[in-house]
Amino acid sequence: MSKEYHLDGRNGSLKQLFPNVSFPANPTDTLGALPHAEWPTINRDTQRIESSAGHEVDGEWITYRVIELTADELNANLQSDITQRTQQRLDQAAQAHGYDNILSACTYNLSAVTRFAQEGQYCIALRDSTWAALDQLLKDVEAGNRAAPSGFEEIEPELPVIDWPE
Repeated sequence: MSKEYHLDGRNGSLKQLFPNVSFPANPTDTLGALPHAEWPTINRDTQRIESSAGHEVDGEWITYRVIELTADELNANLQSDITQRTQQRLDQAAQAHGYDNILSACTYNLSAVTRFAQEGQYCIALRDSTWAALDQLLKDVEAGNRAAPSGFEEIEPELPVIDWPE
């Protein structure tokens, strides 16, 4: 799966890849370079790729390292995913009723149109209760009062029910 880069354009041109580099007038075909290895497939939930100075492995030039995420990185990724999915849940609830997102819906709380004002007030209450529930859940995890959730699906049933006013 490696590629060789040549000056003449076959399989990738070094001159195109590095337009600001001077090359010898009469170079050998590949300049003696090793083929560059393709990027590996990784599990983005548990691994990341880090650039490295490069080294040869089985005739390929490797310029990366696959790094297993630390417990802190895994926890940060999980918290970020749960936070993003919680926000998406709120935004989708508002979008299902014709608003751009939950923030847009909340701005209608002072509308002169009764229905819009009620929906805006409902969205403020939903947003507040949702984030308060998630905040408490995370505090309980940090305090050791509950196990860390495995993902958003596990905590979604603990978030407030979305039940729009009629």
